Amino acid sequence: MQITTMFRIKWTAICCMMGVALLLMPGTELSAAERLRIDTVQMAPFGFFSKDGKSRGFLYDVSNRIAEETGFSYENRIVPFARMLHELETGKADFSIFFRSQKNDQIIVPISPVFSLKNIVIGVKGANFDSLKSLHGKKVARVRGAKYDESFDNDAEIEKVDTRDYSDGVKMVLHKRVDAAILPEIGFLFTLTQLGHSEKDFGEPLVLNTKKLWVQFARATADDKKIAALKAAIEKILKDDTVQNLFRKYTR
Repeated sequence: MQITTMFRIKWTAICCMMGVALLLMPGTELSAAERLRIDTVQMAPFGFFSKDGKSRGFLYDVSNRIAEETGFSYENRIVPFARMLHELETGKADFSIFFRSQKNDQIIVPISPVFSLKNIVIGVKGANFDSLKSLHGKKVARVRGAKYDESFDNDAEIEKVDTRDYSDGVKMVLHKRVDAAILPEIGFLFTLTQLGHSEKDFGEPLVLNTKKLWVQFARATADDKKIAALKAAIEKILKDDTVQNLFRKYTR
């Protein structure tokens, strides 16, 4: 009886010591208990829901890979752009990936760029636009509320036609309801795969600019430990071509 009691005491002590050791190890339950809340903008191919209801998307996947590398537990929600900004401002989300702007810099801490996107104008086959001036008098589809190029936005001689998403704009070009559409290159290539078309069905794209997508952390919840972990995670995935591979996943 005495031997059994002593064995139980020693075993309990060993278990306690093992538990303490595990908690002190980096990347285990200690860091996993600190949760990252991610918002991904709801716009295919960046963030969307598949037919079976699963969350998917280029930025959704990139955000998940970054979060996995930090060692923190995380949740990633796909939400409309306006809600994403509101949740970053109010501290209901920790970080998102999107274009920087002077206005949004007031509510976020820029962490690091993760990818560069070309913003392009595509027209019907045979219609090759070489400048914004060549679009004067033309109808150009754009996603409602989207800002791709300041010069384009301010050019009153280009007629803008608002659409719900990239797919609507590309379809309007194919059906010749508009002369062209403005959108990110990834949005164009993804839409082609969904519609069963190829770049050969359109004219040469006009590249308006190249903008960087940034990981941006909410000022309302800014945390030095989490920000440092995000920077290290981003550096790692940029070195191993993770982001490029995910880009190809949604454009082929």
